[in-house]
Amino acid sequence: MYKPASANNSRRREFYEKYHKDIAPKLLEYEQKRIDEILKLIGYEILCISGILLCGWGYWRLFNIFDSSYLFLVLVALLVATIGGLITFLYLPIKFNNDFVKMIKTNCMQTIISVFGNINWLDKEAIITDNMLNNSDLFAGYNRRIHKDGFKGEYNGVKYSIAETEMYYESGSGKNRVVVPVFNGVVIRFSANKRIKNKTIITSKKDINIKKRNWGLGVTVLLFVLQIAFQFEKNWWIVVLIMGGIVLAYFLVTRFLGNKEEKKEILKEVKLEDPVFCKKYNVYSSDQIEARYLVTTAFMERFNKVRTAFGAKNIKCSFCNNDIIFAVWTNKNLFEIGNLYKKLDNPAQLSEFFSELESILNLVDYFKLDERTKL
Repeated sequence: MYKPASANNSRRREFYEKYHKDIAPKLLEYEQKRIDEILKLIGYEILCISGILLCGWGYWRLFNIFDSSYLFLVLVALLVATIGGLITFLYLPIKFNNDFVKMIKTNCMQTIISVFGNINWLDKEAIITDNMLNNSDLFAGYNRRIHKDGFKGEYNGVKYSIAETEMYYESGSGKNRVVVPVFNGVVIRFSANKRIKNKTIITSKKDINIKKRNWGLGVTVLLFVLQIAFQFEKNWWIVVLIMGGIVLAYFLVTRFLGNKEEKKEILKEVKLEDPVFCKKYNVYSSDQIEARYLVTTAFMERFNKVRTAFGAKNIKCSFCNNDIIFAVWTNKNLFEIGNLYKKLDNPAQLSEFFSELESILNLVDYFKLDERTKL
């Protein structure tokens, strides 16, 4: 990825100066707390192991101590205790670490990111709202979203928001519960510093998780049709008539009574001149002329390199409402500044965090988002 060398070197030098002056002393305040938490965790884990071993001894002595009439009840109790001990043994390290990470971020994150200027860390707050995501048309329908780290600030006159988030579409319950992942990564929203009248999106060829889709209504209609089909098993012509009527009604509802905003702004595929870019990505827009103004040859070259720079599974982009929204799909856990199982007095531990945040802010320079000219 392109990085303005002088600006990046200056910022990184400032980061390490601030690390030794302000960040390291603050983190060291929690080093003893980290050790105490590990010792506490070890104590709880020993108790869990002791309980599991005790249950094992109980199995061995079961038939010699208890009367046959109580064997089943004792066996069930030992089984429940063993399973509970194993679950607790596996869960405690995760819980202790998550609690410690949250504490470190709550008390140290703002100090660490101050080197990036006007920026604030917002824990689990939806700084990029569902309405913004739906308007971007970058994601298929989702009904569950998990908020992780969020940042909000301004860089080189460009306002931005960063949200590490997960999105899922869930249906059914119990054994019939189905969870489909829609997105897992980071969403970055920049003010465009230029007027964008229409909507244009860029996404990879194989990406099916784009545009708003009413999956819930479609699944409901399908289940309703199948239910009717079973009732009229022999009279197949009745089923055909009913299915035809339902399909027609579904079409009318989604076509004419659906979302008015979608009805006004229909996205059509944009054919660009770059064959290499077109092999990897699709471009859709409600205005062909504006799309070509936004997605220039220079933009295509830069956009094509971002995915490699982030090591991302997928990357997509939307121009809408005078904003530019990037969605970078990655299974990596981003923006970590420390955990329970590593010493806090090591500046290398924060180097990756610094690089992650710096790479996002470099998008402003990389795409020249601070200029009021072409991208």
